[in-house]
Amino acid sequence: MVEALRQVETEIKRLDTPPKNAAASTPRDVAYREAWENLPKVSAEEQKKILEILKRDRMPEYYLAKLRERITPQKKQ
Repeated sequence: MVEALRQVETEIKRLDTPPKNAAASTPRDVAYREAWENLPKVSAEEQKKILEILKRDRMPEYYLAKLRERITPQKKQ
């Protein structure tokens, strides 16, 4: 019984500990707002880099599409 309890406690501790290689990332809502504000102001290369980082961080495709629309030049009517 004692050994089983020790194993359970060890496993709980392992599950509660974040991975060592996990980087502290910006919350998605903050990252989206920052990208929304900055994309029109930066170069095309920097825009591409921002979108790649968001995609890598698993930003939902819906939001990535909205950001791509923001940097696509709009045709004047």
